[in-house]
Amino acid sequence: MNPAEIANRRKIIHNFIRARITDAAAVDDLTQEALVKAERAAPSLKDSSKVEGWMFRIARNVIADHFRNSKRLVISSSDGGSAIGPDIALFNQEQESRKAHLLRCVRAFAQSLPDHYRTALELVDFEGMSQVELAKRFGLTVSAAKSRVQRARARLRALIDACCEVDTDAYGNFIDCRRRGNWLPCE
Repeated sequence: MNPAEIANRRKIIHNFIRARITDAAAVDDLTQEALVKAERAAPSLKDSSKVEGWMFRIARNVIADHFRNSKRLVISSSDGGSAIGPDIALFNQEQESRKAHLLRCVRAFAQSLPDHYRTALELVDFEGMSQVELAKRFGLTVSAAKSRVQRARARLRALIDACCEVDTDAYGNFIDCRRRGNWLPCE
């Protein structure tokens, strides 16, 4: 990579992190950390045409680690209680907004499933019905109800994967979602 490409990638990653972190010093530190991690992991990159997405994933992981490991999670307030720091509050607000958008998308995708899969998915995953209750309600064996829910989830996941790239952390918690094409059913 030539110096111009490195500078351009640094600027892109810096702007990406700056959009999510308000502390300028932390932005600089996290940008540097992301670039160092990318440089160290570069030999493991199998497809160089995917370097940009790979760099963004590293940056998202660095941001998530920053919030997870931050000692600024709790700041004492004047009344002796605790308050969430401004970066954490903004991050939490952004995460909740993204989660809400993802949930709208998931529900929109679910509408395109065949009725028996959609109903099973809505009752179990959206309304909290147990799979045993689902089996009783529709006169199915518990095994058949579980299979129906699993098939519905698999079909839903295939629809989402065809349209979106969903990022999760090491614990499976939602981090971010990006559109792969030009169509989303929830817009």
